[in-house]
Amino acid sequence: MKSKLFLITIYLLIFSSSLLAQINTANQNTNKLQSAKTIMEYYGLSAKLSWDSFQITNPNEAFILPNDVSTDIDHLILIYNPTNQTPVSSMEYKLLKKYQIKIDSFFNSLTLFGSSQLAKFVYSKSNNEIPVKFCMQNDTSLTILIKVAFIDKIFNVSSLTTRQRAKTIIIQYLLPTIKEIYKCLQTSTEIKYFGMSCVYGTKDYSDSGVFSTTSESVSCIVPAKSMNKFIKNDLTEDELISIADIYIIERGLASELKKIKVGME
Repeated sequence: MKSKLFLITIYLLIFSSSLLAQINTANQNTNKLQSAKTIMEYYGLSAKLSWDSFQITNPNEAFILPNDVSTDIDHLILIYNPTNQTPVSSMEYKLLKKYQIKIDSFFNSLTLFGSSQLAKFVYSKSNNEIPVKFCMQNDTSLTILIKVAFIDKIFNVSSLTTRQRAKTIIIQYLLPTIKEIYKCLQTSTEIKYFGMSCVYGTKDYSDSGVFSTTSESVSCIVPAKSMNKFIKNDLTEDELISIADIYIIERGLASELKKIKVGME
């Protein structure tokens, strides 16, 4: 177990450093929001590493409940200073402040992902992070991304493929939550996409090695117009999934963010 934790720590130092540099550089550019892909990759990798690390140490200390999230958002807005290094740029700060009441309302009313999963998040309170980011999808469209949700589930990799696992997570947990954040912010005409990323476990029961149980991260981004049609029953769930942009960071330390289609089965 100690060797696994050591390898995870080395990976975090080596592979996440370049992405962190991109985020810090973007935060210094007050006129530009970060790309959704950069956010999903960096925070997805960080959440995967947190999941793997806390499986070894103390999983009860790893996750944050929604009521604490709204407190952390309010704290970040209160202490924000553009001259200090913060996890948000001045442009993102303005958007957070603009939508603060509605975002707080969303998190304060959130108890479950879907119908059964207790809502929890993975992020660094010590770095003044919060699990909501304003970013740009396709470099042109304002997007709100809820990141990174902790899904308390471990899939048997021999029972479901990567895409089947992703589709299960999206249907059961991500889409219901994206629907709720959309309903809170649907009067906004500037937010064009709504998304959510999460981390969950996988296990290869045929492997007795230290990495037989490890994490996976999936993200789903939906156009606001399509979510509106879905709520009005003008789109089926499968049609919405086929329109959505879906990204995954597969199990294993060397995985990177990639776009996938999960298909209709």
